[in-house]
Amino acid sequence: MAAKRRPGAARARALLACIVALEAAWGPIPMCVPGADGASPASPQLLPLVRSPAVYQLDARVMTRELTLRKGSPATLNDLSDNDLDGFAEAGFDAVYLMGVWQTGDHGILSAQKQLLARRAEAAPKNPPPPVPPPAGDVVALDTDTPEVAAAKAAAKAAAAAAAAEDGRLAKLQEDGPGQAPLEAAVGSPTAIIDYSVHADLGGDAALAELRERLHERGLRVFLDFVSNHMAADHPWTITNPQYLVRGSPDDVAREPHNYYCVGEGAVAGIYAHGRDPYFDGWQDTVQLNYASGALQEEMCEALAKVAGMCDGVRCEMAMLQCPSVFEQTWKQHLEGNGISCAGKP
Repeated sequence: MAAKRRPGAARARALLACIVALEAAWGPIPMCVPGADGASPASPQLLPLVRSPAVYQLDARVMTRELTLRKGSPATLNDLSDNDLDGFAEAGFDAVYLMGVWQTGDHGILSAQKQLLARRAEAAPKNPPPPVPPPAGDVVALDTDTPEVAAAKAAAKAAAAAAAAEDGRLAKLQEDGPGQAPLEAAVGSPTAIIDYSVHADLGGDAALAELRERLHERGLRVFLDFVSNHMAADHPWTITNPQYLVRGSPDDVAREPHNYYCVGEGAVAGIYAHGRDPYFDGWQDTVQLNYASGALQEEMCEALAKVAGMCDGVRCEMAMLQCPSVFEQTWKQHLEGNGISCAGKP
């Protein structure tokens, strides 16, 4: 008889491997135990995960929006029907990857809505060409009903109607503020995370736990995101723990307003860098995490342990950006300008 695996052992091994990799790059990191926060472990009835699992990806927001339309009232992650879950298992999948379940902030929503308005304005028809002038000839000819004059009048009328419609569309674009129906689909990036708890609109942690249990009953695992490079631009750490973040200067904001931004005023004012790849501009709904800070490494270790306790597998988003060589290439000058070295010591 095969030995019974300890619940969560595979997840613990995966987390340990991640911690070992981080220690090799940044030095010792405090150990974190998956499930220590009370999260339910993986079912001991699950079979060992195959080497190359078949994973079914679901966009959590799109899924719950479709479920809401299906049931006619707000839906949660756990509103997937038994038929849906049975279908995943019968199709031969080993796991379901729920992309984008975490709690996001207001800044990301407003940023997405502004971008949507800008795209709509760009896509709106431009000013119509001027009306076609009447044919040359006698002034009296304008009062006649000759085909040429009729065509000129019709063209002028159509142009005026098009101009009025254009004015109305542009005015409507400007009137539609954040939260109104035409912009409700612009809910911001799911990777601009405020907290590693399931978004309230998706049913919170309880909905995920219930769905996970139902999937386990069918032999299916749950995979979730972990966005290691950045947090939401309006994350509380911009006020409470600025040392966890990459900070900038007024010169940075003036020189690169697309890569730096200001938070707060007076004594709590701060300038921070948006999360970014070294070869591209920053994601303007995010703030860059400072992996030169040992305290930040501890916080992210705890966050990863929490996520690991809520699922059976983790997809680490932008993990390569924490490699010391990449992080130093992107941020060394800015960190040293703030009295911090890439070794994590002031």
